Amino acid sequence: MLYVGDTPYPQKKGKATAESADIKNLILGQSPLVWQERTLHKNADPIDTHPPPLATSPLKRLYGGYMAGKGVGYPTGYTTLGTFFSTPTEYGKRAYPVVDLRGHYLNNNTWAANAGVGYRFILPSSCTILGANVFYDFRQNPHAFHNQIGVGLELLGKWISLQVNGYFPIGKNNQVTKITLDDYIGNYHLTCELNDFAYASGNAEFGTYLFQTSAISLYAGGGAYYLSGKFGNNAVGVAGRIEAQFSDIVSLAFIASHDKLFGTLYQGEITLTFPLYRLAKNQRTSVSGCGLSSRQLYQKIRRNEIIPTSVQACYIANF
Repeated sequence: MLYVGDTPYPQKKGKATAESADIKNLILGQSPLVWQERTLHKNADPIDTHPPPLATSPLKRLYGGYMAGKGVGYPTGYTTLGTFFSTPTEYGKRAYPVVDLRGHYLNNNTWAANAGVGYRFILPSSCTILGANVFYDFRQNPHAFHNQIGVGLELLGKWISLQVNGYFPIGKNNQVTKITLDDYIGNYHLTCELNDFAYASGNAEFGTYLFQTSAISLYAGGGAYYLSGKFGNNAVGVAGRIEAQFSDIVSLAFIASHDKLFGTLYQGEITLTFPLYRLAKNQRTSVSGCGLSSRQLYQKIRRNEIIPTSVQACYIANF
């Protein structure tokens, strides 16, 4: 039986000729490459040969948010706009390349950005997603620019989450700004050197979903981080978060951290998301037989977004 879309098209028995093929193409205005021969089975479901465009679109998530409060290595809150791209390497495969792009505007009139690529692999035997990623991070300070490379691993399950990340400054890590004061009586002056440096750092977070349905989820996680900077500025800290998501459209998070360099900090975050993957056919809920959701597969990579920096002043005088 010959099908056009889901409508059977009658054929005469016998050997097909070039003339009959030309007549079919002429009637339906189709190229012969579009025709598919299929055997009609009783109660068979029609085959969708033209999936919706969004079903194959790599853009899975658009989002914007605001982080309130100063954080580890940055003195103010910031606004974020981000996108997340992902698509399977081939239909039915379990390897998903990902691209994670974010831009940030800090309240002190400076900018930061992250650009990352990676892979996520679905492991059906353990009902988990294993991911690896590499990022380039940028941060503008009032008197300096900083760059770093970040690498990370993640393990995402239906109920648990584990992330391990390392961050390594590149380029000119310590940037010095000199200010000279010479309005003294006599040949005296004072020079102030402002050393603006970025920390090498790392963090790990383990978390679990305390509650989740298709509409609401509540996540709690915690872990440790390490900072290594110039002039003996090193520290180990702890951090934790509680995050509530509503239909993967609105999320609210509370974050707390403590270390000897920056003390105890509290932050609040709100994020509004446009989950484009939910518009695609058969992409609303499960992506595997064990219950992993598209929301988990297409979530943004959890990592520190802003390069931690400090400014230390050194004074040199001839009196």
